[in-house]
Amino acid sequence: DYEFNILVNWLGHTNEADLRNEWAGYREQYAAQKIANRNPFGLPSRLWVFLLEQSLAGVVLEQCYVASDDDPAPMWEVMTWLAEQMKQQLPALKMTDNTMLMNKRCNNQRLKTLGYHFQYPDFKAGYLELIK
Repeated sequence: DYEFNILVNWLGHTNEADLRNEWAGYREQYAAQKIANRNPFGLPSRLWVFLLEQSLAGVVLEQCYVASDDDPAPMWEVMTWLAEQMKQQLPALKMTDNTMLMNKRCNNQRLKTLGYHFQYPDFKAGYLELIK
């Protein structure tokens, strides 16, 4: 098992100072509108609303959250499962280097501790709705 902190920068090239300036301008420009209806950062909408609700409730938010389902799986497992469900030929394994089979599992416990619930607990539940 691996245990480590990971920082996901959802905003790409934007640093904290630029973000604070952008946010101040955004608040001024759209002061009369509900902030939940305006997601200026392109975050997944459910995550955006959830983080806003937590912030408004006075919850001190951490700098970093992992937005991964309850069973993060290697891409190979996802592709193989999808092929089986759709009765297609299994994908061919193409080794490009010796790290291809490695997989680091992510833990979403910090996000779930706040009360966030994923619409689909794992990739199978999410994809089943699309392919059935």
